[in-house]
Amino acid sequence: MVNPLACLTNDAINNRFVAATGVITDLYFKQSVCLDPWREKFKQREFPLGQGVNPSYVKLYRNVPTEDLTMTPVGFSDCTAEPDPYSACDPGYIYIPTMGQELKQMQLYRSPNIRTPELCVIDLQLSHDPEKMIAEFVDNLVFQTSWYWNRLALKNLMDGVGNKWVVAPYSDGTLPISTTTLPAVAATQTIVQGVLDRVFEDLLFNGVGCMNPNACAQPVYDLYIGQEASRNLIRQDFGVRQDIRFSSEADVLLTSLRGMACKEYGGFKHNLVAFPPRFNFGSTGYTEVLPFDAGVPTTVGPKQTVSVAYRTALYEGCFVIPNADVMQWLVPPMNMRFGQVVFGGQGTPDYAGDFQWLNYQTDCNTDKSKGFFEGRILTGWDFPFPEYGYFIVFKRCFIPIGPAVCTVNGVPDCTVPVFPSPPTRPTPPSPYLDPCLS
Repeated sequence: MVNPLACLTNDAINNRFVAATGVITDLYFKQSVCLDPWREKFKQREFPLGQGVNPSYVKLYRNVPTEDLTMTPVGFSDCTAEPDPYSACDPGYIYIPTMGQELKQMQLYRSPNIRTPELCVIDLQLSHDPEKMIAEFVDNLVFQTSWYWNRLALKNLMDGVGNKWVVAPYSDGTLPISTTTLPAVAATQTIVQGVLDRVFEDLLFNGVGCMNPNACAQPVYDLYIGQEASRNLIRQDFGVRQDIRFSSEADVLLTSLRGMACKEYGGFKHNLVAFPPRFNFGSTGYTEVLPFDAGVPTTVGPKQTVSVAYRTALYEGCFVIPNADVMQWLVPPMNMRFGQVVFGGQGTPDYAGDFQWLNYQTDCNTDKSKGFFEGRILTGWDFPFPEYGYFIVFKRCFIPIGPAVCTVNGVPDCTVPVFPSPPTRPTPPSPYLDPCLS
C-alpha cells in the first residue's frame, strides 16, 4: 500500500496551494448567492480612466409640464379676419420644461491587501490528514472572501440607496424617510405588505416598469429580505390568514416563497438573505450588530458561531432593488493602451480578490517551508439612479416556538403607538414660466 503522506513533499504542498488559487474566485462567486444575492443584480463596467480618482458625469432627469393641458374651442374665423379669441390660427403655446441635470461623481475604493497568516508546510506534512487540512483551508478562504465582498456591497448599499425608511408610522400614516442617512427613529412595527405597497406605488410614479421576466401584467420588483421577515409578511397579516382559510388554493398560498421561485407575492419577488443586516438602537441611532463573534478557544484558533447579540437584535433591514440601475460595480481595466505602450496582460494583478500563494526564499525562510495567501481588492460603486432603491429598517417580531398560544400574550407585541404628526412638508416648486413671456 502506498503511503499517502509520501506524495506530499514540500514542493507538492506548494503546488497544491498554487493550483487552489485558480479556483478561489470562481468558488466564492458561487457562494455569494446566499450571502449577497443582490450581487448578480448589478452590472459591472470599467472604471473610467483619465479623470482622476473622482470622475464625474451628468445625470439627466425627466421633466413634464406641471400645468394641465388647456384646450381652446376652434372658432369659425379665418386668418384674414380681425383678431378673434376663438380663432384657430393662434392657439397659444405650452412650453415644455427642459430636462433636469445633476453633476455626479464616482468613487474608487482600495481595500488593504488581504493576507492569511503564514502556513507551515512541515506542520501540514506531519498533520493527521494533510489533504483534508489543505482542502478545508481553501474552503475557509473562499467563505472569508465571500464574506468580505458581502460586507463591501452591504455597506455601500446601506449608504448609497436613495430611500431610507424606518417603519415607525406617524399619526397620519407616513413614515420617517431620508435620502441621505437612516432616520434616528426607533422602529415600532415589523414590516408589513402595506409598507411594500407604498414602495410599489413610488416605483410606478418614478417610471420603473416591468423589469422582472417572471411578471405577466404588472411589474415585479426584487425584495432582498431575511427568511424570518419574509415568512412573517404573510402569517402575521391576520386578514390574509382569513383569506387563506377559505381559499380553494390554500396549498399554493401556504407554500414556501422559496419554492415559488418563479412567482411573486404582492408585486415583489422574495430573495432570501442568509445574514440580513440587524441593528440595535441607542442615543446615537442605529448600530449594526455583526453576525459572528470572536468565538471560543480551541486547540488551535477559535471556534466561531453566530452571536447571541445578532440572534436577539431588535431591528432588521431589507432592500428593494427593482433594476440594475440602482448600483453598478466599477472595475479598473486590466489591459490598457496609451499610444504604443500596453499595460496589463500576463502578471497584471487582479483586483477582484484573486489570491496568490506566496512562498519567498529569505534568510528566515531558506527552505521555503512557510508561505501565505494574499489577494487584492480594488473596486468602486456608482449609483446612477439611487432613487429607485429602498433600504427599510423595521422591528423584529419573534414568533413563539411550539403550538400557537391563542391568547393576547401569545401574539408578538408589535402594536403601533401613536406618534406626533410629521413635520410640515416643503412647498412644491412654482410652475415653469418662460422668461420671454414674463
